[in-house]
Amino acid sequence: MRKAHFSDAQALHGCITELESQLTDFSASLRTKGHEDEAALEAQLELLACHIALTGCPSQPNNREREKRQLRRPPKRITAGSVEWLSLKRASHATAPNPWPCLAATSDDGIHYRATLLIGSRLKREKEIKPGSHAFVRAAGEPFLRLSQAAMEFGEASGHPQLSHNEENVLYAGEMEFNAEGEVVRWSNLSGTFQCRSSMAYQAELPQDKLWVVTDVSPHGDIPPASEGVTTNSKGVVLKRVFNISESEFEARQRVWNECLQLMGAASPEAKRHFEELQHGVDERVAAVWTSGYGLSMLNIDPQLL
Repeated sequence: MRKAHFSDAQALHGCITELESQLTDFSASLRTKGHEDEAALEAQLELLACHIALTGCPSQPNNREREKRQLRRPPKRITAGSVEWLSLKRASHATAPNPWPCLAATSDDGIHYRATLLIGSRLKREKEIKPGSHAFVRAAGEPFLRLSQAAMEFGEASGHPQLSHNEENVLYAGEMEFNAEGEVVRWSNLSGTFQCRSSMAYQAELPQDKLWVVTDVSPHGDIPPASEGVTTNSKGVVLKRVFNISESEFEARQRVWNECLQLMGAASPEAKRHFEELQHGVDERVAAVWTSGYGLSMLNIDPQLL
């Protein structure tokens, strides 16, 4: 990424103008290739990161609300050890038969989930989501997440092969931890079968501020000391929280910073503290554009084409 100072609005505007000019040259890629080439994708990521960084600049108007920007990408299918653009000819809109009973989980807000027992390709009765961590699979064309029935400790959930009988349509896989009310506490990209890239986490369509990603695997299964925002499972796999400042907290920091600018001015110690907290949230999100696909979402595909 271009090394513009995140607090320098003029430099960021210059980067945005340059990147928008580059993207004009790539505008035909999606139509001619069915997907964008890597140069266009990288330029889009840089542009998104610049816009996110711009929200933390102190020279922005005080009443400027944070603009939520998203890049929409054609989906990619994931198989064991490989990733490729999803083929519309191979994708199936119908629920693929699965000989292993599992849970079909849905949510209206992305936080609170309810589940129905899925046997074969048929949805049966409502089923409780047990508190704890469950393996999950997101499959193309299905309006729900497939969850394992058994609950484990976070970092220990397994059973992805049993959830993905039709491997061709898998968009993402990992684990989700729920509390007793069916709320998502946190989730990760941990899956020994699929080993999903953290940069494609947006394909899970789950809240990014609750995401933990696999960052390291100890060759001897050694468990390093625990620290805030980091956990290690029984096999030595290290999971790290992407955001220490949640999305709602990040937005609150920006509102408080704008109020500080209006009421006290940038020389105030309290204003300086809030600005530093806001900058931390901005830096996390700029980095997450690459590390976990922050700000990205999948293109909607007409079900009739699937």
